Amino acid sequence: MKRKIKNYITWLDLKIGSIVSQPMQRVLMENFSKKIKGKIVFELGEDTELGHLQMNFKNIIEKKSDVDGFIFYRLEMFLDQKRRINFNLIRETLKKGYEIHFIRQEISIRNMVDLKKNIKKFIIFESINKNKELFGQSIYG
Repeated sequence: MKRKIKNYITWLDLKIGSIVSQPMQRVLMENFSKKIKGKIVFELGEDTELGHLQMNFKNIIEKKSDVDGFIFYRLEMFLDQKRRINFNLIRETLKKGYEIHFIRQEISIRNMVDLKKNIKKFIIFESINKNKELFGQSIYG
């Protein structure tokens, strides 16, 4: 039986365009989609300065788009104003049947089991981001 190729929407991170250009992010996302046996059907972008609002993403998951999941360049797209990961949004996305992939952090979440398996990575990520003053300012903002 031939396996269905999955369709993904990618989300460019506009804030870091001077560090990782949009064309380079596209290449990374295209390579990643092939690695997970998928293809990109649509591309969006959001600046993490406004990303805590995550309005575009919420609208897409509410409309129940005809895609299998989403590929993000980095997890920062899911931080709230207090630099905490918005786990409610991640769980809501998974409950609607979507996968979520973060290239930079090498995290793929296809279901709630994957979310639990990756919880240590999320905790470490969130701890570093909430305590940037202890570690120095990241080049990623």
